[in-house]
Amino acid sequence: MASTTLTQYRLRVSAIIGLTGTASGDEQTLIDGWVNEAQEQVLLKTHCKVGTATVALTSGTDDYTLDAAIMSLLDLYNTVSTTDYPLIRLTTQDLLTYRMNQATTPTTVQWYCQQANTLMVYPTPGSGETLTIFYVPRPTAMTTGTHTPDSVPAEWHVALEYYIFARAAEYNEQGPSKFGSYWRALFERTCQEMKTAERRLGGTRPAAMRIGRRPRPVNYDPSRIIR
Repeated sequence: MASTTLTQYRLRVSAIIGLTGTASGDEQTLIDGWVNEAQEQVLLKTHCKVGTATVALTSGTDDYTLDAAIMSLLDLYNTVSTTDYPLIRLTTQDLLTYRMNQATTPTTVQWYCQQANTLMVYPTPGSGETLTIFYVPRPTAMTTGTHTPDSVPAEWHVALEYYIFARAAEYNEQGPSKFGSYWRALFERTCQEMKTAERRLGGTRPAAMRIGRRPRPVNYDPSRIIR
């Protein structure tokens, strides 16, 4: 299936919603912004593209700035020597509680949270620890008419259209509307269909982790954790 270009998205918004999308007008700028926004939203909702990266932890440092290319963290594990330890995701509040109240510090990083562009880990790492990160990558912005949303499979480019139509309808009618809600419902349904199709194919992303649970701080022996 052929990919949808930015020019084609502009034309379809013009035909369906009635915006001009001409190069000399502000509406084209709006449409282009919605197209790029749509691509990000599809990626965040479906995880249809996953990137991996490694981060060598610094001894004594427990907060790290995430690369701008990372939109959302999916899963992490910590490698110490030749052993891998899965990390448990916590809320920021829970992780800070661990830092303040844990009486005996474990010997390797075992918990993390994402706060905006900051990765927070606990306990404070020692030497020789390396994180492997699975994440949703930020797509390259489409700026010219021939650009396509390459981060999203071509057969699902229609999902972007539904999102763009919803934004355009709300703009055209000066606020929320039944027309905009109609397109948003189609967008949400298509994203769910994408996730279902991915699961049937076996998936390209790691299993989802439980987010924000509140386990009672306990002392762990990392040597007994089996990944």
